[in-house]
Amino acid sequence: MSKLSKLLVVAIFGTVMILSTQAQAQAQAVNLQGRWNLQDQEVPEAHYYANLKQTGSHVTGTYTRNGTVSTLEGRVEGGEVTLFWYQGGKSGVAKLSVVGNGNKLSGPWHYGFNSNKAPNGTWTFTR
Repeated sequence: MSKLSKLLVVAIFGTVMILSTQAQAQAQAVNLQGRWNLQDQEVPEAHYYANLKQTGSHVTGTYTRNGTVSTLEGRVEGGEVTLFWYQGGKSGVAKLSVVGNGNKLSGPWHYGFNSNKAPNGTWTFTR
């Protein structure tokens, strides 16, 4: 292996390590832990709240809608949060963006796990 090839390998490895460390630091910087109010634009009369727990980039929790408790699990990467939700016999995914100082999350939710199709609604979490 030539000197140039070795330098290129070292440079690429260093870049990957830096980007990985930055992603981990960003996940740690966004603290989703705690109780959130949850609004669904498609069902404005529904009363939701969510309780989230976070370990590193992994997020788990529950949300309650009109007394029914459902589960959430996902991850935070930078300013984006992906949550898989399970509500009785229904399930899906929400792709949320962290807004401002991290006290608001907003984005589309979908029935099923294909977030490339048209969304079924929009969730907004605030605290």
